[in-house]
Amino acid sequence: ITAVRALAECHDESLSLDLFGNGDTAYVELLRSEIERLQLTERVKIGSVSQSEMKSLYAQYDCLLFTSNWGEPFALTPLEAMSSGLPVISSLDGGQRELAQDGVNSLVAEAAQPKTYASKILEYRDNQELRERVARNGLDQARNEFDIEVITNQIESYLTSSLKRS
Repeated sequence: ITAVRALAECHDESLSLDLFGNGDTAYVELLRSEIERLQLTERVKIGSVSQSEMKSLYAQYDCLLFTSNWGEPFALTPLEAMSSGLPVISSLDGGQRELAQDGVNSLVAEAAQPKTYASKILEYRDNQELRERVARNGLDQARNEFDIEVITNQIESYLTSSLKRS
């Protein structure tokens, strides 16, 4: 609901929002009701895709709004977006606190606060250089710190050093 309300707060008819996920029926109905109440039915689409399909969709968008505010342990969705070169707007709740750096690899909004997300959306809209720099930094970080080869090498190094101590 935060993303939908953020879109409404932007007051820009050219902006749209696509929501992907598998929420429970009651929540999806609440979401649809809020979309209708805010008169955004022409600008907000709700869909569901597999994880592999989602990875290929990132390239079609201008930014990712990660509005989760329940303290997810690891921010996989923002990391996937970054690894696709998509700029991210996220709160610092949960695991994304360890990933998101405001103005460096993402823009940071306050959790469950649509107005702060709206201001960040407009910041990206109005500053192409910022959007490109943040996207590039996020992509570099994803490749340099979270690529499977990098992680595998870190695990191997840890295990090797553990064996040497035994």
